[in-house]
Amino acid sequence: MRALFGGFVFVVGNDVPQEVLSLVVACGGRVCRELTAATTHGLVVGPECGDSIDVEQLRGLRIPILRTHWIRACVAALRILPMKGAAAAFDPFLFDSLLFTTTMMRCDLKDRVAALIIFLGGSYSPHLTISTDVVLVGDVAVESISGSDCVVDVSLVDKSHRGPAKPLGAANAGVKRGVRSSKLKLAASRSIPCVNLVWLQKCISTGQVHLPVTGGL
Repeated sequence: MRALFGGFVFVVGNDVPQEVLSLVVACGGRVCRELTAATTHGLVVGPECGDSIDVEQLRGLRIPILRTHWIRACVAALRILPMKGAAAAFDPFLFDSLLFTTTMMRCDLKDRVAALIIFLGGSYSPHLTISTDVVLVGDVAVESISGSDCVVDVSLVDKSHRGPAKPLGAANAGVKRGVRSSKLKLAASRSIPCVNLVWLQKCISTGQVHLPVTGGL
């Protein structure tokens, strides 16, 4: 019990209750008010992360930010619990073990999405392989087809690309309609989830990854 948080060094906000700080120290952890080279985690009260610690700096350094109820839950369980979902205000390993690819996405957006996935612990490949876990469908399909839904209906994407090709606006330069929909068909045949950027944003905002059961058919 005394070594439960051994090796943990929390940078804490001013709003973190003294009772929580006492629990950390009593269980072998350390707390500080400023970020140091020894800091392992951030600790905040609520989802807004507070303004008393440098949240952006912690995120930039990929340091997990936990909520105070995680401390209480660990003490009650007498073990370190997963730092996922509601327990984390920022999880730098949100997409750990997941391999993503993209389709029907502008080149500039694809580069930013790939960088974000890698930053949050995932892997990215421009190709659909037997190891691919998720296909992210770009803004062309999202704007014209899926709306606020997170799962892309592959049959609708296919229909939207039938007939003569239409000129793309400047905002969608670099996206070839009809060509990359074959990647969606292949993903669906392999039951690989096909999701849009709304899904990606929801994962990041909630700190949880909920994959559809199938490829969106």
